[in-house]
Amino acid sequence: MQEDLANLPFIGPTGRMLKTIYLPALNILETHAVYFLNAARCCTPGNTQLKNSHIKACWENNLYDIRQICEYHNEGTGSILCLGTHAVTAVTKNLMGKALNLKSALESQGSVIQLEGRDLWFFCTYHPAGVMRQQNLKYPVAEHLELIGQQLKGDVPSPSSPSIIPIRSPR
Repeated sequence: MQEDLANLPFIGPTGRMLKTIYLPALNILETHAVYFLNAARCCTPGNTQLKNSHIKACWENNLYDIRQICEYHNEGTGSILCLGTHAVTAVTKNLMGKALNLKSALESQGSVIQLEGRDLWFFCTYHPAGVMRQQNLKYPVAEHLELIGQQLKGDVPSPSSPSIIPIRSPR
């Protein structure tokens, strides 16, 4: 609801968690343009379950934002972090031509998508709202974001020869 009023994504509780707990430790936001993609940019009516019609209605806005990230980044390469199953499906279906589920997309962390002649890093993790509901997801999200930070800093092999870091379960 706060996102709708301010017309900005991830400024509510889930965004605060993402921006204050997870991202500061990575030290990538000062040097890399990363777009945090939610499948729908606004809350659904009455905060109800997300439907395909909501995703379709928001896709053009998301695509515009993705293009802006590509333009902003100095080398013409931007990064997109899909948050949750719906965002992953929307991006992979619309930009890659094949809809992937979250599990499949997590296995291809660090992929590069071509968008209008520009490279776009594609990453994904669980949605922060899911982490708030299921505490056992907090460690996998931290590990996914750590992998993103390493990839953007050039500390892991290029996507042509990926190293997949398996998700550790909390002990």
